[in-house]
Amino acid sequence: MSNFQEGDIVELKSGSPNMTITEINGNGYAVVAWYCYDSNEIKTKPIETTALKKKQNS
Repeated sequence: MSNFQEGDIVELKSGSPNMTITEINGNGYAVVAWYCYDSNEIKTKPIETTALKKKQNS
């Protein structure tokens, strides 16, 4: 079970732009949203929570 919540700021463990969790699925996935500067739009994608880590508060 993950310790993520909707609204958490996360990134991929391998590195990525900051993403916001918009939904937690019961099957080990979180739907994340981020702003894509190349296409000038907000993107969303379900990603396995095992691939994510929370960003530290600064």
